[in-house]
Amino acid sequence: MTGSHRFSVLAVALIAAGALAGCSSNSGPDPASPSTGAASATASPSVSAPAAAIPAHVPGTYANGDWVVRLAADGTWEEDLRGQVNAYGGTYTVDGDKVLLRDRRGSSESATLQGDELRLPSITLTRR
Repeated sequence: MTGSHRFSVLAVALIAAGALAGCSSNSGPDPASPSTGAASATASPSVSAPAAAIPAHVPGTYANGDWVVRLAADGTWEEDLRGQVNAYGGTYTVDGDKVLLRDRRGSSESATLQGDELRLPSITLTRR
């Protein structure tokens, strides 16, 4: 099978699967799932709004040399890296001591907050 033929077969399979999913015989909402009403129409995977309130002890500026991360109380974050102000940013959520940073392009990074330290996989930042 040639590369373009495999791509065509894959595209047709994906289109068919989407069409079949749209032809579901279920005419009403699933009684096992909660009703979301208008919220489902406005919900999106974008990084524009955090999901839950941010605990008061989390927001602040965390740094290690020229690597600076600012966590705002509204659930947004900005990062300065190698002298470039706001090089990255997005939203974050907190679950216990776990902080999930989502950037503007949809990527995410998990960190752990321990006291005044924000521990990312590649570096530990300390609250200023």
